[in-house]
Amino acid sequence: SSAKKKPVAEAAPVEPPHPAPPKEREPVVQVNLTADLKDFLKGISELTGENFLYDQNVSGQVIMSGPADVPMSQVMDLTQRVLSMRGFTLVRMGQGWKVTPSSVALRENLPVYDTPSAGVSQEYITQIIRIDPRLSFNEIRGLITSYFSPNHNIQAMPKLNLILLTDTRENIEKVMALIRRLTELQGRIVIKSHTLKFAKVADIKSRLESILSS
Repeated sequence: SSAKKKPVAEAAPVEPPHPAPPKEREPVVQVNLTADLKDFLKGISELTGENFLYDQNVSGQVIMSGPADVPMSQVMDLTQRVLSMRGFTLVRMGQGWKVTPSSVALRENLPVYDTPSAGVSQEYITQIIRIDPRLSFNEIRGLITSYFSPNHNIQAMPKLNLILLTDTRENIEKVMALIRRLTELQGRIVIKSHTLKFAKVADIKSRLESILSS
């Protein structure tokens, strides 16, 4: 009698990997207009659903050469930049936004933050910035002033290692990034003393000054 053949196990068919679902593209709007500032704000309000409060002093013409496709997430930033060119800015209020002259925006009821938060980059806010005790307040203040807009306010509280900075969110983010980087570098600096055996201190000092100045 012939032996029965054992069935040969077959490998299960390998299913092709499922392609990742395509990322949903952010909706964009096409900007190509020449309009009065009030008409521009009315159009932005209809587009975004945001409310704008302003008086008759808000005037001027907006001229945009385009067309340009602007992502919806950047429409409010664009609005802030357009307003800043005419000397205005947006200040957040409970029902929307108030159009305020940039020169008086610092006296408005601006939101205060003690940690980084997302929002419109050109929005004026007050940020509480903590400074590492190893960093010099005077040196930090001298370094960050180049990041400020013409309309800003800075208050130092050395005893608490705090800086209160009022400016656009974009400028404040740059300042905070610089301070974080300086804090990281501060932890890497090591100070050592070296005793000279075959050279004079004055000669070494002169050569080091020459090297560092270049």
